Amino acid sequence: MQEGRLKTLRTGGYEIDLVDDGLFGLDGGSMFGIVPRHAWARLMPPDEANRVDMALRAVLVRGGGRVILIDAGIGNKIPKKLAARMNIRRDEGTPGKLRALGIGPGDITDVIATHLHFDHAGGLTTQVGCEIILTYPNARIHVQRACLEWARRPSEKDAASFMAHDVEPLVGSPNLHLLDGDCEVLPGIRVISTNGHSPGTQVVVVSHQPSPSFAFLSDLVSTVHHLRLPYIAAFDVAPLDTLNEKKRVLSQAVDEGWIVCFPHDTNTPACTLAKNEKGEVVARNKVAL
Repeated sequence: MQEGRLKTLRTGGYEIDLVDDGLFGLDGGSMFGIVPRHAWARLMPPDEANRVDMALRAVLVRGGGRVILIDAGIGNKIPKKLAARMNIRRDEGTPGKLRALGIGPGDITDVIATHLHFDHAGGLTTQVGCEIILTYPNARIHVQRACLEWARRPSEKDAASFMAHDVEPLVGSPNLHLLDGDCEVLPGIRVISTNGHSPGTQVVVVSHQPSPSFAFLSDLVSTVHHLRLPYIAAFDVAPLDTLNEKKRVLSQAVDEGWIVCFPHDTNTPACTLAKNEKGEVVARNKVAL
């Protein structure tokens, strides 16, 4: 895979920066579902606890008078015992990385939450003493209605992926904007709702022809290795839906020449895609942002 470098990604009048929230570790078998260990371990070598390194990635989008954050990172509310078990490594997290870009919490106008799993939505709120407050007090928080409803009443299978202290502070907040399916959230920024990983998980697409579209794939495709259709995490509540949703979204990404971004890949944050001689969607050019 060749690497192409863009000093600044601009599309649809927006400037896009990737925001590094840190690293954590998840069980490799869980990340790859039915794929045998000897296959996935060559791609993502596990540590002695069978954990693979996962990036915690958010995206900053600026333009049109808006300062938009896609996802918010894991936040500072994870209990110490759980943080140690997941080998969380973060310093200043997303707020610190935003400050380095000249952006304060009050400057964020919108947050598009792809879904409400703790590693994507924990940073929407912040623990200050005994109080939990919205991290970005002036931001409208865009989330699928189905996602919020599921997060408040998850199944026994995926209940551990949601934390009440991440979800409940959003309920009833005037900042919350509930979405119902595919829609344009802001000019040139649309979401595609999927249900395989978790109900109401949304892919975010920033686009404007003739510029290339930029798509944050969220956990529909967590890493570049998950471009392979059967590589589906055991966390997904409806893996066959994930399979069909990957076919649909990745085919569109190839046809329209999207730059795609993965939330958890430590080596390939973003790339373009192509189809190989077998018709499989594969990474083509790595894009450094």
